[in-house]
Amino acid sequence: GVLHTLRDSRAVCLDGSPAAYYFAPGTSTGKTKWLVWHEGGGWCSTPHGCWLRSHTSLGSSVHYPPTMTLGNIGYLSANRHINPMMHNWNKVYIKYCDGGSYAGNARLSYISSSNSSHDNEDNSTQVVARQLYLQGKAILTAVKHTLMRSGLQNATDVVIGGCSAGGLAVFMHADWWRQGLPINAHVTGLADSGFFLEYESALTQYVSKMKMA
Repeated sequence: GVLHTLRDSRAVCLDGSPAAYYFAPGTSTGKTKWLVWHEGGGWCSTPHGCWLRSHTSLGSSVHYPPTMTLGNIGYLSANRHINPMMHNWNKVYIKYCDGGSYAGNARLSYISSSNSSHDNEDNSTQVVARQLYLQGKAILTAVKHTLMRSGLQNATDVVIGGCSAGGLAVFMHADWWRQGLPINAHVTGLADSGFFLEYESALTQYVSKMKMA
């Protein structure tokens, strides 16, 4: 797939770099059929955690390569024996860089401080204000608007898919994706490992951490 960088100024990753997706066009009978895939990768649940994440590919697009091989990923495979139904469909792989299952609509200033002698020769404390962008819904909106000008508006079949945090995004956004698509189009959701029980234990603080997110 080829990298497509979003031009909407609101559709940005945690660090403020432009969000993006990879696209591989459909062929033959798959030209009007679409798989829209939400990449997964957990969440960040605190400002510090989101700041740390903003220095990785799950929070920044700075180091995204210009192309990505989608053919080796199960549901995205171009091999008809591995992926008999969707091997020749249009494939959209939305990169996950907002840390909140593509649902956020906020910006915040994170104040970090350091008094490490490794950072300061005089061992003084430095305070730095950093802007974090939790703009997941703006990213999805920009992706959808772009795709609706690129053939999705004429789709006959659409699968809205994702894994883990991307699978949760399918549960949250599948109906929203359905809006605006052709009334006769067959649209379905494919959530892989996206259902998370409200479970709390000494080792797994799912409920409390999600409340902080």
